[in-house]
Amino acid sequence: MESSSTNPPSPPQLLLFFVLLIWLAAAAIVAGMAAAFLPSTWPEAARSSLVVALLAALLLIPFGGFALLTRRPGWTAACPLALILVGVGVYITIDAVIRAIAGPPQAEGTYLLPLSGTTLRLILLTPAALLLGGIGVWWSGGLRSRGELRHALGLNLPGPLGLLLSLAAIAILTLGWPLTGALGDSWTTQLLLIQTLAQTLPEELFFRGALLALLLTFNVQRSTFNVRFWPLALFTYLAFTPSLIVPHGDWAKLTWLFTALPLTWLLLELRR
Repeated sequence: MESSSTNPPSPPQLLLFFVLLIWLAAAAIVAGMAAAFLPSTWPEAARSSLVVALLAALLLIPFGGFALLTRRPGWTAACPLALILVGVGVYITIDAVIRAIAGPPQAEGTYLLPLSGTTLRLILLTPAALLLGGIGVWWSGGLRSRGELRHALGLNLPGPLGLLLSLAAIAILTLGWPLTGALGDSWTTQLLLIQTLAQTLPEELFFRGALLALLLTFNVQRSTFNVRFWPLALFTYLAFTPSLIVPHGDWAKLTWLFTALPLTWLLLELRR
């Protein structure tokens, strides 16, 4: 994706963006800790709703302020960064609302949502990720056709390298099946696959599709982009990950931070 239309942001604008990313991670942790101070006698739905509302306010108010700041002279170059922050805030809010509606994970030590949460992620969060990404890239002036939209969001046909990597990953996951058996009966296997798809598809579309598309609108050389902007994609996902603990205090999900570095680097190289 070589076309671009936006000058890169200035160092002070990048610094403010990084500060807001730190705030993104801190706000999620604060909201998660606040849940522990709510009376345990309150209904779970009320506790979850308050925590989600707190997180939404902590994110959307400062991110909205940053978006308004980009309307001032000299700050228009930071518009894609503001769109990223606002989009992440809205995405996190929708994601947290779905977790609040679905309830805690099905069993201790697992990260899969109940079936209601799986359904909501597929019919609400996945289209929301596409919509937020499409609006963001269009707003930044990086689209002229539907084909460019598909390419920007990573929905074009994969190249040979991407296809081979996907097949290799599937093969690795199934290597043990001849020895240990599959995941159970056919219904259990299909259900786990659907739950995994619902868990990962929205994140891939938004954080490694729309987010990268917005960063690629900056008018910079490839070498400069790799040095200055791929860390933005990495740190944005790192800052997003703590939000997964809201509203049920699933602190074990912070271990997902270890997947951010290799996946972000790989997806960035495949997109260029």
